[in-house]
Amino acid sequence: MARPRLSAAALVAATLSCAATARADAVSDALEAAQAAYAAGDLTATSHGIAEASAALSALQSAELLALLPPAPDGWTRSENTDMTASMIVVGGGSGIEATYTTPQGVTFTLVILADNPMVTSVKEMFANEMLVTMMGGAKPIGGASYLAQDERSLMTLVDDRLIVQASGAPVAVMEPVLARIDHAALAAYGK
Repeated sequence: MARPRLSAAALVAATLSCAATARADAVSDALEAAQAAYAAGDLTATSHGIAEASAALSALQSAELLALLPPAPDGWTRSENTDMTASMIVVGGGSGIEATYTTPQGVTFTLVILADNPMVTSVKEMFANEMLVTMMGGAKPIGGASYLAQDERSLMTLVDDRLIVQASGAPVAVMEPVLARIDHAALAAYGK
């Protein structure tokens, strides 16, 4: 009897599913250990378990956001900062990812995505104020989203009223093709 063959896409999806399950288990295991330690009255072990669960969750969130970053265009390079989520506690929590894109000519810019962070409230208010948006240069449609051109070297948008996408450091014309590759609908579904 012939064995069924998996397509490459199905194999990748199955592998990613197993990896996600393994990471999710790390969170569950750490939370269960913390709960058991708490029930036993061991507050030190409880604290360590919660910290371990938080670190595992941060890694999961970073990986999910990293998967939503657009690939570097042909000939470009992209480097990522996946430690950003772990340090988000300093700015009120949430998760984040940062990538630096470099053209073949050496022009670089940074793309930052922040999710579920208190800074979203102020950005949301800014986007709601049409006069302020106009004074700051107006909105520019890119890849199905409306980006605010803060200056000639900075673009920002708000996705699903909970994610900030910001690109800065190069002329808008350099950054725009990369931003156009972002799947804003997938970004809106992040973490849900």
